[in-house]
Amino acid sequence: MRPIAFIFVLGGAAMMLFAGYEALSQLLGVYSQALSDPLADPAVDEKTTSVNMLRALAWGAPGAVFFIIGMIMLKVGVARRLARAAAAARAAREA
Repeated sequence: MRPIAFIFVLGGAAMMLFAGYEALSQLLGVYSQALSDPLADPAVDEKTTSVNMLRALAWGAPGAVFFIIGMIMLKVGVARRLARAAAAARAAREA
């Protein structure tokens, strides 16, 4: 169960990082163009930029789900391991 959980966590984190990078690069592109020549017409329409940002963030939503599922799987595994260790320690004390 641990390898699957690690794959979920790493895959989800990668998807979220990709989505964040793509969304921020779209936003930074608009602002860098506006700062370089404030009076010129924008090369890319702001509506197109917002659509591209939302499209990039659509990759981040499933990544967040995979990340959360993987973290829950890892925490359940740690809790089970701690419960087994506590039960073994209790049995060793009673013996």
